[in-house]
Amino acid sequence: MKKLSILAATVALGLSSSAFAITAQSGVYVGPFGGWSIPSKILSNNDVTGYTSKSKNWTYGATLGYDYAINQNVMGGAEVSYIDFGKTNYDANPNIAPFAIKSHGVQVLLTSTYVASSGLNAFVKAGGIGEYTALGQNPANSPNAADSVRRLIPATALGIGYMPTQNVNVALQWERTYGQDYGPNDLSPNEPLSQNAYTLGVTYKFAM
Repeated sequence: MKKLSILAATVALGLSSSAFAITAQSGVYVGPFGGWSIPSKILSNNDVTGYTSKSKNWTYGATLGYDYAINQNVMGGAEVSYIDFGKTNYDANPNIAPFAIKSHGVQVLLTSTYVASSGLNAFVKAGGIGEYTALGQNPANSPNAADSVRRLIPATALGIGYMPTQNVNVALQWERTYGQDYGPNDLSPNEPLSQNAYTLGVTYKFAM
């Protein structure tokens, strides 16, 4: 009888552990993210001596996406998100006025995710962003719509996450957009600004 009780308890524990294991599941997810961004290159090779810049900017946005579970560990999908990279202020030497650059955009990325039973996961993303960059050179350093550009440029991302439940994921992500590197002489942008964004986000998935 004692052996049967031990066996029953062991089986129950095994079933309980299995029930709480995290698996990949299909569904729609949504959530916010925030962090900071750094232009890929603060100043160009034709710098004007004396320029300095605020290299880190607050970044924020939100994501809406869909995952398709290929098996219990692998998902593929797509997402659309809005991201604001903030404003980079450049302080000038006495001979040239200061200026500022601000960027934001909407992006569409294809995604691939591996999910472990512990809830840890890793993902990669690739696609494009319709990034808008505005540049201003005035007393208020306000980006000017006349000195702006909006174009579709490549974007990639990778990161790691943790799922405390089957529906919630908390993720750290690094994103790179591939536009133009700006310096003090680049006051007529031809391409959106290249960015590196480091964010922490939370998503909730509605299983389907």
